[in-house]
Amino acid sequence: MLNCFTYCKKLSLCLTGLLAVMILATPVTAETIYANDEDTLPRVDPMAWINENYLSQQRTRINEILRDNYARSFRGGVADFRLLQRLIDEQVIPKTDTQSLQAMGVILGDIYVSQVEGLEWGVYEDELGRSHAVCAVNTKECLFVTTMLSRRIEVGVKPNVKRVYDKGLMQIKPFLPKRPFSD
Repeated sequence: MLNCFTYCKKLSLCLTGLLAVMILATPVTAETIYANDEDTLPRVDPMAWINENYLSQQRTRINEILRDNYARSFRGGVADFRLLQRLIDEQVIPKTDTQSLQAMGVILGDIYVSQVEGLEWGVYEDELGRSHAVCAVNTKECLFVTTMLSRRIEVGVKPNVKRVYDKGLMQIKPFLPKRPFSD
C-alpha cells in the first residue's frame, strides 16, 4: 500500500510530465512571439485619445503665452524656431514653470514631425514610466522633445533651439526609413 508521501510524489511527477508535454506541444507562432514582445520594455505605443488631448492642451498653453506676449501663434513649421528662441531669450516663461517649458518641447516635436519624414508622435514606455516622444516609425528610437528645452532652461542654460533641433535630428537620422537614392 502507498503511503501519502509516495502518492503525492508520484502525482507531482505525473503532473510535471503532463505540463511539459502541454508546453512542448504548444506551437510557437509569430503571434505568440509578437504578444510576448509587446510585454517587454522599452516599447513605443501609438498615441491614444488621452495622449493627443494632452499634447493639444500643451499647444494651447504655449500659444496663449505667445499671444499674450507677442500677439502671435505657432504655425507648425520652421518659422516656429524664431518664436521659441524669442520666448527663451526674453525669459518669458520662468524656469520654475515646468509645464509651460515642456509645452515648448511639444512645439519642437511638432516641427520634427512636420519636417522629417519617418518621425511620428508616440508614447515611449520603459521601466521608469511613460513619456510622450517623437519616434522613428516602427522603431523604439525616440527623441524626448518635451524635455529637450525644459531641462536646459531649468538649470539656467539658454539653449539655441535650432542647434538642439539639429543635434536631435543627427541622433535619430540613422533610424529613419531609407529611401532609394538617398544618403
